[in-house]
Amino acid sequence: MLGNRSFRLGVHIVTGIILCALIGCRVGPGGKTPVTFGAVLSLTGDVSSWGDDSSKGIELALDSANRASNKYAYRVVFEDSKGNSAQAVASLKKVLSVDKAVAVIGDNISGPTIAMIPTLDAARVPMISPSASSPKLSGMSKYFFRVYPSDSAEGAFMAGVASTQFHLRSVAILFINNDFGAGLRGVFTTTFTSQGGTIPITLGYNEDETDFRPYLARVKAVHPEGVYLAGYYQDGGSILKQARELGLAARFLGSTTHEDPRLLKIAGDSAEGFIYPFSTGYDAASSDAAVTKFRQAFTAKFKKDPGLVTALGYDCANLLIAAVEAVGPDSAGIRTFLASTRAYDGATGRMSFDANGDVRKTVRLKAVRNGQFVFTDQPQPVEAK
Repeated sequence: MLGNRSFRLGVHIVTGIILCALIGCRVGPGGKTPVTFGAVLSLTGDVSSWGDDSSKGIELALDSANRASNKYAYRVVFEDSKGNSAQAVASLKKVLSVDKAVAVIGDNISGPTIAMIPTLDAARVPMISPSASSPKLSGMSKYFFRVYPSDSAEGAFMAGVASTQFHLRSVAILFINNDFGAGLRGVFTTTFTSQGGTIPITLGYNEDETDFRPYLARVKAVHPEGVYLAGYYQDGGSILKQARELGLAARFLGSTTHEDPRLLKIAGDSAEGFIYPFSTGYDAASSDAAVTKFRQAFTAKFKKDPGLVTALGYDCANLLIAAVEAVGPDSAGIRTFLASTRAYDGATGRMSFDANGDVRKTVRLKAVRNGQFVFTDQPQPVEAK
């Protein structure tokens, strides 16, 4: 899949060898050159499960690489952003200055990721994110890449689904009041209204809120045909449950970030019929070689099935490993490798990066059916009870 870049990679390999000779590469156990990656992830806080899942995928990729590589000994230094912008910047500075990371993985959410960009630019070190999706990140830095599509893709997709598939004329919006939620709100609003739909009410809520009844009562009062949720699994699960309790009869639409077993645990039967886009590209049931290899290796190591955020972290690490194997542990070379990546087959599907560092993947529709997240081309309406 990388054969069409053989000449360019050959040049990078020679460059890496020359660089190593000039600066003097360290040699570790077994004669391998040590390579350090940094990982600034949300390991504690509201989305700590994503940080934990990403870290497991990264560990799995490095385990495999260290067994396979004859040249390099890989390690990753994990730092906790706590989902906080200031902490993310401090953690990034630490892995760059103290640990000398040649590339960084992070963060899971958009706010801390955006905050790290100036430090990233100053250091000229590439960073690849498993799940930050704000449209603000598109083209923000030539050193930033992500394997999770921009909200622009899935926000527009869901607006189209609401308008053309379900023929909804009015959709209320509930969004988490951060860069992620605001990004989805903006894209959905623009696309849906351009197709003739109306947004009777738009309400933002804080990340630490758990009682959504006041918001839902206001939504119920305007009688929308649909409700678009731009948030995460924890708040999404609570909103679905509380909406059912209030008797809010509307089609609920969500985002990729809602796919998590904990949403089903929180919402219970209230999640039935919930529709959302799936833009990460990971299909656990796929027989594709890259998916099968990932799934089997993860199950053998961790004794459980992997989730989508785990697969995203795994792909981030493998892309950096592929870059180092091709060009050496050189930050500039790694950045060039990522920028020129086309049709890379990972656990989360076939990926290419555009000039803005955004990944290109197909967006698919999923729904909750009988307590399961399933792909669906023609979901049937489920009335609220």
